[in-house]
Order: sequence, then structure tokens, then C-alpha cells
Amino acid sequence: MLKYVILILFIVIISEIICDDHKKEDEDVFIPTHEWQSVKKGQKIPEGLHIRINLETGVTEAKLLDEKDKVNKDNALLEIPQKRKSRFR
Repeated sequence: MLKYVILILFIVIISEIICDDHKKEDEDVFIPTHEWQSVKKGQKIPEGLHIRINLETGVTEAKLLDEKDKVNKDNALLEIPQKRKSRFR
């Protein structure tokens, strides 16, 4: 009987440890919305978000891009290198 009590106690302790690890992982990932949200220090953020940093307070905020903010790569500007004319000829 004591073996079963110890086994059940061991299973409960291990399951608590595993649940705590999953909670910490969930807190480390930023879940974006269309509203500005503060990003915690060390929190991972996915690519493609609109990000701003308040230079006075140091607070970083992020949100999903609006449709008007998305870049159309077909209309991107390209720099075309040109030969420079020498003024000393």
C-alpha cells in the first residue's frame, strides 16, 4: 500500500513540474492582436509585426500589421547604381 501512495505522489509531483514548464513557455511567446500591447523583456515575438519603442520609457509595444501597412513587394523601389561623372576631366 505504501508503494502505491509513493507512486501516486511521484506522479502528481512530476505532472506539476511539467505543467509549470508549459506555462513558462506560453508566457515567453508574444500573442499579437490588432491593438498595441506591451512586450515583456525577453519575450519572443513572431516576424511581421509592427513594433514601436517609447524612447522616454523604454517600453516596447507590438501589434499585427494593418492591411494599409503591408508592403507590396512587386512595387518596391530599387536603387540603380549609376556611374559618377568625374569633375576633374
